[in-house]
Amino acid sequence: MAMPSMTAPSDTSVLACTHYPFLIDRLEAVAPWPVGWIDPAEAIARRVLSVLSLTAEPAGSPMVEGQAFLTSGKPWAPAQLRLLAQFGLSGSVLA
Repeated sequence: MAMPSMTAPSDTSVLACTHYPFLIDRLEAVAPWPVGWIDPAEAIARRVLSVLSLTAEPAGSPMVEGQAFLTSGKPWAPAQLRLLAQFGLSGSVLA
């Protein structure tokens, strides 16, 4: 069986860091050819639940509001706060 050429373009890319899915629009825009993107977020979340021995919240139960902390001492940007709110999070700054 012949090995694929190292110069052949990739057809799939795994977004292996948790922040890469937030950049998917930009990654798609700069990709030099069509690429399939694999977002592992759901699999990571399932794994976290299994490691922590948690069960999924019952259907229809409200999400408990959480808090995200910025440790740089700088304020959250308005766009960041809007994004956090979409996930039920409020932002705080730790000095």
